[in-house]
Amino acid sequence: MKITITGPRSVGKTTISKIVAKKLRLNYFSSDEIGEKHLKKEGGLDKAIKSGTVGKFIKDSAYGLIREIYKKDNFVFDLSGGAFSSRKYEEASKKVRQSAKKNSVIFGLLPSKNSKESELFLFEREKERTHFKDSDKDELLSKTKKSYKKFPPLFKDFCNEIIYTKGKTPEKIVNEIISKLNLKKRKVLAFVVNEGKFLALEMTKHPDHAPEGGWFVVTGGVEENESYEDAVVREILEEIGLDTEEIISLNGGSIYEWGNELCEEQNFIAFVKPGRVILNEEHSKYDWLDLDEFIERINWDDDKILLKKVLEKALNKKKYFDKITFKDYRRANE
Repeated sequence: MKITITGPRSVGKTTISKIVAKKLRLNYFSSDEIGEKHLKKEGGLDKAIKSGTVGKFIKDSAYGLIREIYKKDNFVFDLSGGAFSSRKYEEASKKVRQSAKKNSVIFGLLPSKNSKESELFLFEREKERTHFKDSDKDELLSKTKKSYKKFPPLFKDFCNEIIYTKGKTPEKIVNEIISKLNLKKRKVLAFVVNEGKFLALEMTKHPDHAPEGGWFVVTGGVEENESYEDAVVREILEEIGLDTEEIISLNGGSIYEWGNELCEEQNFIAFVKPGRVILNEEHSKYDWLDLDEFIERINWDDDKILLKKVLEKALNKKKYFDKITFKDYRRANE
């Protein structure tokens, strides 16, 4: 995954970029840090900008260094607003924008949809920055307004998403970015049946996936390039050592957060071939139960009466739900 986060100076993109990278376990790169490193002899990026020596770096090296970042995988790139929008070095900025668009998902951060609100928001932050504290405030406001005007049209053309930040905490902004990425981990839940009886599995206590143990069913993640049905077959074989004869979708499932992951889990009924159950390390005991006993035994935080109706239909290879229905536990817990 390649994510670019950019925006006008003082919008807060560095803070947001670092949190997104940490949450998604991605590498963090910064165009400003690249500049600092390669302009060390000139006293760093700020001094090079003030002295004008940054121009040679931008023309000769900056785009090539940024392009090298986009050859990598699994990162969040904190791309400076100047690198994205410069008119003074338009040709270099154009190449940067094209490279970002071609190789990553771009999130543009702006304070507000209202231009005046955005300009004042950025100005209030700019005047608190160390190297602007002694600046003429009218001149700084004028520069802030001029700089800001470049961003909305560029973002409209190049960004996959524009995120408005004013009045939001960093955590809320980060969550909005992650939700836009639609990074749901695909999972399956399978009710295993043989000769009309349901398999209940006692979970081995584990601090990560089963801190309190209890009785449940076969569950697991869907691997890359694997169908949900293939995942059910694999998980049943891995967890209980049985071969699957037939799988039927229950047209139901759930969306929930587990740790730092957003999961989308689809439910199935799986009719298995007779055989000896061989448990893996996730389970300590098993029991074949009639439907009523099974419903009573398993951990199920939702409506057990509805679950029974769904499984009664499924035993006869019919579906209770006409279309796929997901319950979003994130909303249920708000």
